[in-house]
Amino acid sequence: MLRFQLGLGALVSTARGATYEVGPTRVYKNLQQVTGLLRGGDVVTVDGGVTYKGGVTFGANAGKGVITVRGLLGSGGRPVLAGTSVQGGSVIRVLGSGYLIEGFDLTGGGDARVGRGFYSVGDDVTLRDCVVHDCHCTGIAASDVAGSLTLDGVEVYHCGNGLYAHQIYVGSSLAKYPGAVFRMQYCYVHDGTGGNNVKSRVTRNEIEYNWIEGAAFHELDLVGPDPKAQKTPAGGVHCDGDIVGNVLVVAGESKGTVARLGSDGTAASRGRYSFENNTVIVDSELSAGFGLLWLKGEVDSLTVWNNVFWCTAGPMKLTRMEGAPAPAMAGDGNWLPVGTTNAPAEWRAVRGTDPGFADVAQEDYRPVAGSPLIGAGSVQVGGVPVTGVPPLRQAAADHEVVRPAGRAKDIGAYPLPGAP
Repeated sequence: MLRFQLGLGALVSTARGATYEVGPTRVYKNLQQVTGLLRGGDVVTVDGGVTYKGGVTFGANAGKGVITVRGLLGSGGRPVLAGTSVQGGSVIRVLGSGYLIEGFDLTGGGDARVGRGFYSVGDDVTLRDCVVHDCHCTGIAASDVAGSLTLDGVEVYHCGNGLYAHQIYVGSSLAKYPGAVFRMQYCYVHDGTGGNNVKSRVTRNEIEYNWIEGAAFHELDLVGPDPKAQKTPAGGVHCDGDIVGNVLVVAGESKGTVARLGSDGTAASRGRYSFENNTVIVDSELSAGFGLLWLKGEVDSLTVWNNVFWCTAGPMKLTRMEGAPAPAMAGDGNWLPVGTTNAPAEWRAVRGTDPGFADVAQEDYRPVAGSPLIGAGSVQVGGVPVTGVPPLRQAAADHEVVRPAGRAKDIGAYPLPGAP
């Protein structure tokens, strides 16, 4: 399978254009002054340690190659973009395709007009090494007319509101971009103030090596396209997902669960989902009793390999099935606490009383020597190779840490530390 980020890397190298410098002492004092000048291959650098007015819109990419907009670290840190200029506006909005935005702090900044921190309406858009926070509605969004979006080393917190505004909420156009991919890697999403941490209606999801914790409702909500926003086939749409190498933590006050797959009541995804080498921690008694993996509507298949599930809130149900027909199931090498119910026999789980984490109280879920997780997993034939390691409850500092090849069969998101 060709991975989306490889295609983006090739695209970045195809063209070089002009460079524009933005800052208090530069010719251009803010991003609004350069957005209308940009063409494919251009680079914009923005001086750090300064707060700039948000409400920046990047338009169509008129040339070949990616337009790069890069925040530079200053003595006061990243450049900050705060607020917007219109009700329901975005701190950054990308209307065109082929953009790489990196190195910024995006915030609502107390501006009640901010509807979104970052909003993509284009295709082949990447947000990298950024912090998005304190947006009273949605933190990061992609429109139902958008294409592929990548989040790489991004931190999101204190975003979301009520049931329908989420920390991350992405869609895509079935008509214009039927092969759209939502890729999220090495991100840290935590402490939501409403909605779900990650909600996606995109046709393919690659959610790999992230730490996702503390949603008001669900940590992951992977469902079908919104039929009110676009025409969907009568037989439904395959919205597939690889959920690989993540730490997923349901906080004690959560009103949701680990993952809802299939439908949110609007349209089923008929998805084919694969959970591999994830570490799932549940501190919520409500979630433990409800079911950690909620299959709702039409789900074609769910494969579960080499995941560790741990609950601090008592006995837990692993699955909740609401839909027909029953999805195809497969898996192996999973570790569950003794007393876990609703675990499909096809997942061939090992049960125990202690997973052997380094320090649960400090949220260090790496296995220690003697842990039953070490070398006890299975090899998934045809699965996604597990090569990375998620951040340790932080954003880009642990970006793209490699999982040692010799630890491929360790259960969970983390291999044994210090292993050769």
